[in-house]
Amino acid sequence: MTEETSQRTARLSSGGLMEADLYEILGVKPDAKPIELKRMFRTKQREAHPDRKKTTSDRNAAIDLNRAYQILSNPITRLEYDIEHGFKEKTEENLRKLYDYKRKKAQTERENMINTAIQSRERESKVTATMPDGTVLANAGLIIAKATYGIMSLPLRLGEVDHGGSTPYKRHQSVDMGIVSDHDPPPPSLTNGGANR
Repeated sequence: MTEETSQRTARLSSGGLMEADLYEILGVKPDAKPIELKRMFRTKQREAHPDRKKTTSDRNAAIDLNRAYQILSNPITRLEYDIEHGFKEKTEENLRKLYDYKRKKAQTERENMINTAIQSRERESKVTATMPDGTVLANAGLIIAKATYGIMSLPLRLGEVDHGGSTPYKRHQSVDMGIVSDHDPPPPSLTNGGANR
């Protein structure tokens, strides 16, 4: 082990896993391909598996192996780890790759949220309820018309900021499902009093 590698490596007991050389834990070089990572992870995991070894240190080794593999097998977290720990330079190209990975992941998560909301809306719109007087209400399921998420204390939309200074700033984003806007009246089943009783 070189002096540079030993300086990068911290003992797990003192610095925690994130300060350790994850490549050393897995027994691979920093330029190892994903297939090599997987092969070494499986080999070392078999050796340190808690069912095989009963000591606490072996259990901790298995946990450390899992965490190291989890970080290094994901291209985003591996690049982030490599830049942070000096295995790769903080070049504009590497930072752009990291930004692109994170942007694509955020885009995918946003699309998944929207698809889940659409599926939920479709499922809930099929729910019917029968009132005590025999009236059948359609669309009686819980339908989320607008989901708000984010940091709620910072300004995002200028329309929400009172320039007199009396209104607290708000920053949020919303996914509007196109069902109900802020100015639309409530759905007919609610105005008849059925769901509010």
